[in-house]
Amino acid sequence: MPKPRTDSVPARERDARLREAVSLYSAGRLAEAEAAAKKLHEREPRFAPAAHLLGVIAARTGRIEAGIEWLRQAVALDPLQAASRNEFAAQLRLSGRIAESVAEAREAVRLTPSDAGAHNNLGASLMAAEACEEAAGAFARAAELAPTVAAYRMNLAAARWRLGERDEARAVLRQAADLETGVPGRLRLALAMREQGLAEDAERLLRRVAAAKPDDPSAHDLLATLLREGGRFAEAETLCRKRIAAAPKDAAAYLGLTLTRRMTELDRPLVTAMEALAADAGLSPRERARLDYALGKSADDLGEYERAIRHFDRANAGMAQALEKSGRKLDKARHAANIDRMIARFGEGYLERESATGSDSERPVFIVGMIRSGTTLTEQILSAHPMIGAGGELAFWGRQGALLADLESGGLAAETKQRLASQYSGLLDRLAPGAVRVTDKMPTNYLMLGLIHAAFPRARIIHCRRDPVDTCLSIWFTPFEDLPDFAGDRDSIVFYYEQYARIMAHWHKVLPPERFLEFDYEDLIADREGVIRRLIAFCGVPWDEACLNPEGNRRVVATPSAWQVRQPVYRTSAGRWRNYADHLGAFARLRRD
Repeated sequence: MPKPRTDSVPARERDARLREAVSLYSAGRLAEAEAAAKKLHEREPRFAPAAHLLGVIAARTGRIEAGIEWLRQAVALDPLQAASRNEFAAQLRLSGRIAESVAEAREAVRLTPSDAGAHNNLGASLMAAEACEEAAGAFARAAELAPTVAAYRMNLAAARWRLGERDEARAVLRQAADLETGVPGRLRLALAMREQGLAEDAERLLRRVAAAKPDDPSAHDLLATLLREGGRFAEAETLCRKRIAAAPKDAAAYLGLTLTRRMTELDRPLVTAMEALAADAGLSPRERARLDYALGKSADDLGEYERAIRHFDRANAGMAQALEKSGRKLDKARHAANIDRMIARFGEGYLERESATGSDSERPVFIVGMIRSGTTLTEQILSAHPMIGAGGELAFWGRQGALLADLESGGLAAETKQRLASQYSGLLDRLAPGAVRVTDKMPTNYLMLGLIHAAFPRARIIHCRRDPVDTCLSIWFTPFEDLPDFAGDRDSIVFYYEQYARIMAHWHKVLPPERFLEFDYEDLIADREGVIRRLIAFCGVPWDEACLNPEGNRRVVATPSAWQVRQPVYRTSAGRWRNYADHLGAFARLRRD
C-alpha cells in the first residue's frame, strides 16, 4: 500500500472527490473509480469512506483478500459505520472466515437495529456457521422490517428448509412469490421452489415469466429442466422445439432438447442446424459449450464416436477455462493429504470405540460413490419400495466438515453425536414421515463415512461402483449445472477418481460388513433381480416386486440422470468406453483389462 501523504484535503473538496469516485463506480468504470479512491486515500488516509469504497471495488473485481484489508481499515477508522461492517462481514464470509463474519454482522445489527439489510446479512453469516435456527430469526426480522422484499423471505425459506421445517419453508416461498415482480428475482424464486419440492408452483411461476418475457431464454431453459426432472419428456421436447423456432440461436434450447430422448437419424436436420450455429463466431463461451455438449450427445446417440469426443473435448475445455477464471480449481496436494489423514486416523478399532456412543437408529441408508456411478438409479430402486423413503442428495453431512478435526484429534463428545443424530433424524422424519428406511444419496458422503458411522453405527451404507473408465467418461459427457472443481480436465478427473478409490478401499477394510455393502453397476445389468434382491435384503425390509421396475418410480429426479433413470436398465451403458478406446487420453490409466 502506498505511503500516505501528510497534507490533508478540505472537507468540501474531499467530499466532492468521493462523490466523483462513487459516480464512476456506479457507472461501472471500476478502474477509474479505484484510481480516484486511491488518490483520495493517499491524501486523506484517515477518511474511512475512501477505504470502504476501495474494499468494495477490490471485492467486486475478485480480489477478496485485498477487499477485506481495505474494509478492515475502514472499520478501524470509523467503528460506528454499520455499512462498512456489513460489507466487511460479507467479504469475510466469502473468504471462509465465518466466526469473524458473524461477529462483524452482529455489530452491524447492534449499530443499526432497524436496518433490514443488516439482519439479512447476519442471517447469511449465521447460515454459513450452521446456526440455522438463529439465522431464521435474523431473516424473519429482516422480512418484518422490509415486508415487501421477496429476497428476505427466500432466505428465510432456505433457513427453514435446512432446519427440516419443510411446510413452513414452502409457505414462506409462496409469500415471496406474491411479492417478487422482476424476472431475475422470479427465476431465483423458481430455483428455490424447485429445490424445496414445489415443482408445480415453480412451473406456474416460470410459465408466467416465459409468457411475459418470451425473448428471455432463462425461464424457458429452467422450465424445460423442471419438466425433464419430473419425467415429462415429451412436454420438455415440445417446449424446446417451440423455443428453437422462436429463437434459432438459443443454445440452451438445443441442449435441452437433446437431453429429453435418444437422438436418431430423423434428427439429422437438427444436428445440421446445431453445427451451423456452432460456427457462429459471436457465441459466448457458455453458449458454445452448451452446443458442444448437445452435438456430442447427438453424435454419441448416432454412433459417431470420433465426432462425439471432439465436441465433448471442446465443451470441457471451455468449462475448464470457466472454472479457472472463477478461481475454482482442485487443490490436488490438499485433497490427497485429507485422504491420507482419514486413512491414518479412522482405523477399525478407533471407529468401533467412537460408534459405541452413537445412535441406535437403523433408519438412514447412505448411498455413496463417485458421481455418475449409479447412485441415482440405486435410490430409484430402493424408493420404489413402499417402506423406503427417498431423501435425495442431502447436504447435511457435507456441512459438518469442521467436526472431522475433532474426530481426528481425539474423538467427538457423546453429546455432539447425540445432537447430530437428533438433527439428522428430525430431517429424515420430515422428509419421509412413516418410512422405515430413508435414503440419502449424496455421492460425496463417502468422504464423511467416519463421522457418519460414529453418529449412526447401525445405519446401512451402500457403495455404488462402476467401471472407472465408464465413470470418468460419463463425467466428461455430462453438462453439469455446477461443474465439480475436478471436472473439465482428464488428469484431474483421474486423480480425483484414484483418491476416491483409496478411501473407499479403506472403508471396505474398517467398516462392519453387515453395515457396508458394495455392488457393481455391471452386475446390476447382468443379474438385475439378483442384485436388487440383495440390496433390499441388506436394507432389512421385505421383498417387493415394485423394486424391479425403478423406471416406474415417478418421483422428481433433480440430477443429470433424470432421463436415464426413467429408462429400463440397459446393457449399452456398461463398457461404453470401448466406443472411445482410441480417444481416452488420461482415462486409459484406469482401464482394468
